[in-house]
Amino acid sequence: DIRIIFGYGSIMWRPALDYTSSFPARVKGYVRRFWQSSVDHRGTVDYPGRVATLLRCKDLPHTCSRDRAEGEREGVWGMAYVLKDDGFDDTMRMLDIREKNGYTRTVATLYDADDNAIGEAFLYYGSIDISENPMYTGPEDVKAIAKRVNRAVGPSGANADYVCRLWRCLQTLGVRDDHVQSIYDAIKTA
Repeated sequence: DIRIIFGYGSIMWRPALDYTSSFPARVKGYVRRFWQSSVDHRGTVDYPGRVATLLRCKDLPHTCSRDRAEGEREGVWGMAYVLKDDGFDDTMRMLDIREKNGYTRTVATLYDADDNAIGEAFLYYGSIDISENPMYTGPEDVKAIAKRVNRAVGPSGANADYVCRLWRCLQTLGVRDDHVQSIYDAIKTA
């Protein structure tokens, strides 16, 4: 039985999970992008923010060939959380609610820094089909994302704080994510 959750966004600094241990890991075949609106955490209906979402490389349009190549080659780094057996079902139900608005739960292989497969985990990825995921924005200019991030605030706080916390988590892991870095750099000048 799989008892691991892969976190790539706010779960990295605010897991709110019953877990026994955690470790850095990455998944391949996905990219992390700020192409997901947030009206319930880092923005509002009147002014949606942007949050990181995982997108499957195979779903990306042909115009995103560089993104697809990056995801297949590098993958996405995050944190893997080994969940406690007690309350596992409750934790999964909570995550299904937390990761609403266009996310799908699936199972993915985890890899370490040496490219060894080290297990499997549940993860949530975003659909690029607007009928399934009305919060999907599609590819956007980094400056436009940064401008929105700097203004958006939601129930979970300022959108810029979300970007900064994600950037710090990746720095702590010793990982560079070019997309996150570009958004982080742009919010300082937007």
